[in-house]
Order: sequence, then C-alpha cells, then structure tokens
Amino acid sequence: MLCWVFLLGFAADAEAQKVVVSEEIPIRAEDYFNIIGQVEDRVVLMTIKNQKVEAFSYDQEMRLRNSTALDLLNRNSRIIGTLHSPSHFYIFTQFQKGQEQHIIKWKYNERLQLADSATVAIASQMTGYSQFLMTHSEDQSKTLFFRTDNNVNLQAFCWDLDNESVMWTKNFQLEGNIRQEFRKMLLSNTGVMTAVLEKRDRRFRRTGMNFEFAVYTGSGDSPRIYQIEESDIDNFSNQIIFDDHRNEIVGAGLYYSRSSTRADGHYHFRIGLDGTGKQKFEYLPFTAAMLTDVSAQNINRQGIPEIETRDVLLTRDGGLVVFSEVEKVYERRPVYSQRGWGRNYGQAGWVDYQLEDVIITAFSPDGSVHWHEVIYKKQYSQDDGAVHSSYFIFKSPSFLRILYNDEISNNSTVSEFILAANGVSERKNLLNTAYQNLRLRFEDALQLSSQTLIVPSENKARLNLVKIHFD
Repeated sequence: MLCWVFLLGFAADAEAQKVVVSEEIPIRAEDYFNIIGQVEDRVVLMTIKNQKVEAFSYDQEMRLRNSTALDLLNRNSRIIGTLHSPSHFYIFTQFQKGQEQHIIKWKYNERLQLADSATVAIASQMTGYSQFLMTHSEDQSKTLFFRTDNNVNLQAFCWDLDNESVMWTKNFQLEGNIRQEFRKMLLSNTGVMTAVLEKRDRRFRRTGMNFEFAVYTGSGDSPRIYQIEESDIDNFSNQIIFDDHRNEIVGAGLYYSRSSTRADGHYHFRIGLDGTGKQKFEYLPFTAAMLTDVSAQNINRQGIPEIETRDVLLTRDGGLVVFSEVEKVYERRPVYSQRGWGRNYGQAGWVDYQLEDVIITAFSPDGSVHWHEVIYKKQYSQDDGAVHSSYFIFKSPSFLRILYNDEISNNSTVSEFILAANGVSERKNLLNTAYQNLRLRFEDALQLSSQTLIVPSENKARLNLVKIHFD
C-alpha cells in the first residue's frame, strides 16, 4: 500500500482536469481484466477470456497502439500475477511439469514484444499444498511467491526485480492452523516477509484480540514471532500494512467490546522490527461528536454496524489516517448454490448493495485523534458485486482527492472530496457521465503519477479506460 506523505496546506481551487476515453473492447461478466500500469510512454491492459490472454498498449491519448494474444496458458498452467517496472511488465505463471511446479517469468516491453522468459523457481508437486500466490513490496522492487498446506507448513521465496533473481527461499512451520488463522502476507521494500495470523476464539468463548506476526528477514532458520494481545476488545475490521520508513508493522481498524454486530471504536498499533520488540497499542471509543457526524440510519446504540476498514495511510510524523466505509448487503432470496471466484456476479442470487458513509479518522503520533471527517454518499446497486461503488484515494504531495460515483447509474455525477493534512476538506463535482455510456469502477483505478490516474469503465459488456489528468 502506498504511503501518503502529508504536507500542510490546502488547494482552495482544485485544478482543471482533462479526461480522455479509450475506444471500447468487448468484455463479459466472466472475463478478467487488469490494468498493469505505465511502461515507458504506454499504458498496458491485460484481459483473460476463456483462458485466452490478450494485452493492449495505449498511448498517452488513450489510443490503442498495439494488441496481441499472449500464449501463456494451457491445461497445466495458470497466471499467478503481474508486475511492472518503468521499462517492462512481467506476467508470472505456474506450470506443472511432471512432479514439479515451475514458476515462469514472462517479460514484455511497452509494445507487447516478448523480451525474455525464464524459470524463476522450481518446487516439488506436493499433495495438499495450495497453488502459489504472490504479493509485492510497495515500491514493486520485490515479489514474494508463497503456498501452504493449509495446516502448518508455509513455503515462500522472494524475487528481486532489479536483479531478476531469487533473494531467498525458505520452508516454514507455523504454530496453529493456517487455513483458519491466515489473514495477510506483507513484503517490505527490502524483502522482509510478514505472515499475519489472527488467533481464533476457542469453544465459542471470546478471548479478545490476538494477532500473531511471523517475520522473516531472509536469513536464519525460522521467522521471528511478534504478538498483539488485548483481552478487553475484539477485532471488528482492520487493515495491516508495512511502514518501510520506520521498519514497523502497522495495523488499524475497528473494534467491538459489547456486541459483535457493531463497531464501538477505533484501534491502532505499531510493532518495531529493529530488534527491540517495541510495541504501541491504542484503542479509542467513538466520541459523541464523531457519531453525530455519521448519518443517523448508520448508528446503533452508540456504535456503527455494517462498517469495514478500507484503507490506512501513513503520515511522515508517525501518525496515520484510517478510512472506513458503511457497506450493507442484502440477499433478496435464498442462495443454495455456492458462488464462484469469477466475475459472474449476480448470477447466483439477487443481492442489493448499499455503500454509504466513509468515515475518515486521523491519529496523531501520540495515538490521539487529530481530526475526523465524513463523506456522505448513497451508492445503491443490484447484482453487480458493488464493482462500481466505493471510492478511490488519489494521492498528491499537498492533499488527497477521494473520487467516487454519486450514484450507480449510466447518468451520474463523479465527485471529488479534497482533503488536506490538517483535516480541511471541500467537496466538488469532477465530471458528469451522462450520455457517455460510462460506468466507472473506482476501486480498480490505478494512479500513474501525482497528476494522472486511469479508471476502467464497464458498461453493457464494453470496457473503456478513462484517463483523468489534473493540471
């Protein structure tokens, strides 16, 4: 997750913006797409349709310059993930060959020409192990590939993008049960792995909050274990990230102390990895002033039900900002079949989505609340997985822009909530999508620079890329 560095000041008048829309390409609900990023002077998009991979290269005016089919998949292979550098983009696949699993790197330039392909690592085919997953560091210089046996065994190796070589590889045994307790995998810019585990309640008894962090630096026989335990509160929702500037694990979210159906306040913690084991933990109940600012229909007995922690941003002085969003999901009929992992949302049952208030809370380095803000919105949709709802945080040196659709419809207004480091805010209309056949998916947007982002638009089986540039 990107670290936003706050600078005091506020732009009273947001700059004008330039909006450019690419030509459309056909896409179905079961298809997959991914904006890989900017490579040289091109923006690269990848799609997967019926196991067929295609790549598209757009210039700065979002004109399609190249497109090609990539021969990557067959019945024994799968895509693990993608990565990009300023000059190339990479697609990693897992290929089964006999009793071995090969991780293969496919390296392309901005014109979609194959520059190199090579086997990154070879692992034994072991019964019970999951497929390989990957995550990368904030600066995308390191990539971690890992798999587990869903019990206690974890296999991982770290790949360095700059040298295009494996930094370290290791097999671990973790206490507990990975299937039930694993929450997230973090990777620092220096290649430090952190496996986040949440210990579960036993025999239906509440035991409070209990997180365990298995940290491996690339040397030694086993990871170092850190713990956060609080018996008075339980985790309601959170986000955990790595602070590369301070070499710390940072977590923040919402807790409950009375009823698991509603959040009672915020908590946040830091764990130093400098060898001292220094920890800091704070939790603060919602204040009356904060609850007063939240829409009345989203308050229940001095708590907030149906709310999720979405984002945690770090500040240069050691503080942080927590973004939480009210999300209500209603089933309109019983669903008897299990939902799949594809994008065929809305086919397994009838579902209503309501994404409403966004609560933004800033904490000072001493743990106290610095300021809070609320973005009021009412995004209602049906059977779409809420892919057009929520928001996107656009980071600039002096302020944030929170971008979102006012309504989920073909003729809607896109708003921006401009937020300075001291909590001063202003809401403005950014653009209108009326008669443009655009339905923007801000959760899938990608920021290219301090002035530019790309937002996908998916409407009636058509996909466009929308480039927004702030002058």
